[in-house]
Amino acid sequence: MSVHQYLCVSEGVYCCPMCQFPFILESITEEEATEQVRNLIRRFDAPLHMVDETMFRITCRNESCYVDFCLKCFESPYHNTTQCPLAKEARAQIKSGEDRDKHMKGIPCHYKRYLDVADKSELTNVIESWQHAPDTPVLYQRKKGVLKGWRVQGAPHKKTGELLIEIDNKVSIVRVIDVTPCEYTHSAPWHHDTTVVWRCKNISDQMDVFLENLVPGLDATYAFVFDVIAHSNIPIFIVGGTVRDMLQNLGCDVQYTPKDVDIGFGGDAHELYTVCQTCDFLVSSPTSTSLIKIGKPELGIHIEGKPIGGYNSDKFVDQRLFTSFSVDLSAENIYRDFTANALWYDVKNKTIVDPTTTGVRDALLRILRIPVTFDLWDEWVRGNPTKLLRYWLFVTRGYEAADEQTKAYIINKTKDSLRVVRNLTRYHCTTFIKLGVMNNKTDSVANEKLRSFREAVEADLGRDLYQQYFLF
Repeated sequence: MSVHQYLCVSEGVYCCPMCQFPFILESITEEEATEQVRNLIRRFDAPLHMVDETMFRITCRNESCYVDFCLKCFESPYHNTTQCPLAKEARAQIKSGEDRDKHMKGIPCHYKRYLDVADKSELTNVIESWQHAPDTPVLYQRKKGVLKGWRVQGAPHKKTGELLIEIDNKVSIVRVIDVTPCEYTHSAPWHHDTTVVWRCKNISDQMDVFLENLVPGLDATYAFVFDVIAHSNIPIFIVGGTVRDMLQNLGCDVQYTPKDVDIGFGGDAHELYTVCQTCDFLVSSPTSTSLIKIGKPELGIHIEGKPIGGYNSDKFVDQRLFTSFSVDLSAENIYRDFTANALWYDVKNKTIVDPTTTGVRDALLRILRIPVTFDLWDEWVRGNPTKLLRYWLFVTRGYEAADEQTKAYIINKTKDSLRVVRNLTRYHCTTFIKLGVMNNKTDSVANEKLRSFREAVEADLGRDLYQQYFLF
């Protein structure tokens, strides 16, 4: 072993790969390191680039050298344009640990033993084609842009041969054949930094058990149906109430059985319909809102869902803008009612994808939080005003508003939507009660739900408003 090699493996002792000067560097905090570097600059009149010294970028202490080199691979001078894989991996591990601690901090103590933050780099990307991958860098007429999604038209929405790409903050329609990807890899549905992916063995085990059941009206299990759809290049997730309720069932010894299986899929309803017909799955024709059902609803828990929304794809949104589908789960936040319902179960990776960061915590604590930032709240309502009514539905189940600002906004916006803007009508309210509250039933259980809902609405909106818009 050479002197250089010996010094490099000795704890705290380093040797400059350029001048072979040995020196000791103690393990210190980032704040202390910054101060130490400043002291060295004052003492040796060193170059200012020493200020950039980090735990991976080390500057030689030799007064006649001062070259900076990589602590991991000893390349000198330090990488100017790229980072060595060793340093990159080490930095990623540190960030992963910091992210895990940050996200676990808000989880109640008695749930922490069931949950863990997944490493996104270890997940299998469920998107096989760059044309379905949101925010993928693309090239169009020698200009770099970002893919927003497939353009869709009609009712139900159907893919066209065009893509929506954003160049210089402007969204344009371009032909698929005129666009090429800039990179060999493409983004995953969870690529945003704000998206957290969770592992929970308790939930994945229960989900595996449930998915081995036959879909009502089919000679195929839920797992087989999902597998066929995924292998047809249509990414598919279980979304909403099933994921929320399974989180709230953590710690219970009884196997949880979902009340429904709502899905979101990456494609248009016609594509999914064609796949199901090819496999002889009983499937309904897509509705005007692109809703599709697999199995027989009257026989049990069927599968139903819509395409994952892309740019401007919620109902009642500005008709002057282009509409698209994508597989961007973060872009889908604005179409969800609350963060606790903006949770996606990835069947392939057996993980829970939380695009809002707080969805898992809010589901466990029964908190109602609007899934977008405050500046988008009005747009969140405009896309589908009946989201406001779901607030009182969850209140009857023991949920509370995240804060007073959220509660006041929902109450005032509901009054405004009923009396001023009038995008909420008596028809919307009574239909919501029949289908959303009473589940289209009239038995004693349904009447008890109606009574609880009425008390909650009257407490916030007043009796007069309830009688005017909600009675049927």
